[in-house]
Amino acid sequence: MVKKIKNETLISVYLLNYNYAKYIEKSIKSVLNQTFKNFELIIIDDGSTDNSKKLIAKYSEHPKIRIIYQKNKGLISSSNIAIKASLGKFIIRLDADDYFDKNALSILYNEIKKDKNIGIVYPNFYEVDENNNILSIVRKDLSKTKKIKDNPGHGACCLIRKSFLLIENLYDEKFDRQDGYNLWYKFYQKYKIKYIELPLFYYRQHKNNLTKNNTDLLKTRSKIINNFYNKKKNFKNKEIVCFVPVRGPSISNNCVSLKKINKKFIIVKVINDLLKVNKIKKIIIISSDINVEKVIKKNFLTNKKVFFYRRTQKESLENTSYKDSIYRILKKLKKLPKFIILRNYEYPYLRIHFKESLINKMLIHNYDKIISVVEDYDKQIYIENKNGLKLVNNRNDEVLKLEQKSVFIQAGGIQMLKTKKFLSKNNLSQLTVGKLIIDKVSSKKYEFIV
Repeated sequence: MVKKIKNETLISVYLLNYNYAKYIEKSIKSVLNQTFKNFELIIIDDGSTDNSKKLIAKYSEHPKIRIIYQKNKGLISSSNIAIKASLGKFIIRLDADDYFDKNALSILYNEIKKDKNIGIVYPNFYEVDENNNILSIVRKDLSKTKKIKDNPGHGACCLIRKSFLLIENLYDEKFDRQDGYNLWYKFYQKYKIKYIELPLFYYRQHKNNLTKNNTDLLKTRSKIINNFYNKKKNFKNKEIVCFVPVRGPSISNNCVSLKKINKKFIIVKVINDLLKVNKIKKIIIISSDINVEKVIKKNFLTNKKVFFYRRTQKESLENTSYKDSIYRILKKLKKLPKFIILRNYEYPYLRIHFKESLINKMLIHNYDKIISVVEDYDKQIYIENKNGLKLVNNRNDEVLKLEQKSVFIQAGGIQMLKTKKFLSKNNLSQLTVGKLIIDKVSSKKYEFIV
């Protein structure tokens, strides 16, 4: 039975629960104790098998609460069910293992009501452990230091204008996670997105967190980027040329290009993977090594997308840069490509979907350059200033984590640039540089794989 909520409801909070009996009452109470009172709370129990239903049932008569019990449908489908059932003009998600600051709704609402074109308001948040001890404050806004915004807020505790969500056909149910990332790409070019520099909710860290599965998380992000690109008719297919410099075993004993993985030369595997990316129109291998040239010609002689450029041995010496060879090749081309990709064969495990999302992210955000990186959250990394060493993150003595102000290390062996920027030889500090976060497998060099 659905209760009638008196007056016009402004905010609908939907609380998603799956086997969080240990935490759910704290989550529910954090909503009921809000200083802002014009809200409804929709609790969706997504097929829990623990004691959750018994605890939720205690609130069945509360005038502000509606309860939906269902078979397990997952995060995205359950979010859409809640949005369709909601009465409020604005909507916000809370997971049953997390909880609000008592002023969260008031502060978020006071910001979003300032401008009818604001689609999302999002805050900072605390990370807490299983016993509610604060581990850190996570700050998500980078607008003061970045020309291009591609750092979405957390999926939960974002106050969203529901009318815009309905226009955008809610969340895409083809994705099973990363609702915040999905929503960001739906909203950021059409509506205003506002950030509040206050921690307004508590995000619990424990072994069951969905975001702990980093490989699936990053794969889903790639799919979201690719899906967003494919829906945009205004993104014309630009010509992209990929260069694969190979010093060659005859020049360097450390060159692994002719080592084998599953009975195939590494250089052949790398090229075959690149051929699967349709947006790459040409693949040019640069080397002075005769054996590398023989392997390329034997495997790709009839392929019209693969070319071999022989550079001199002097150009291949270990103290020389392959970039000079690329400059000469580009100047010889009849038509200058809009973009170039530089691919390091020493990273043969880079997954295909990362190559595709690298290109699409470049085209979406119009970077000058984008590089593949991993986030380092194991090492303590410092920079030196006038007072000595300073830890490069936003925590005092803890290790870095995925959604913190992180340190990024270039890995994975792929980068993309606007050709004109590459030819101009601009200093890196003068370019807008984007990041493509990849997983641990993709980031490994060949010699580090056992």
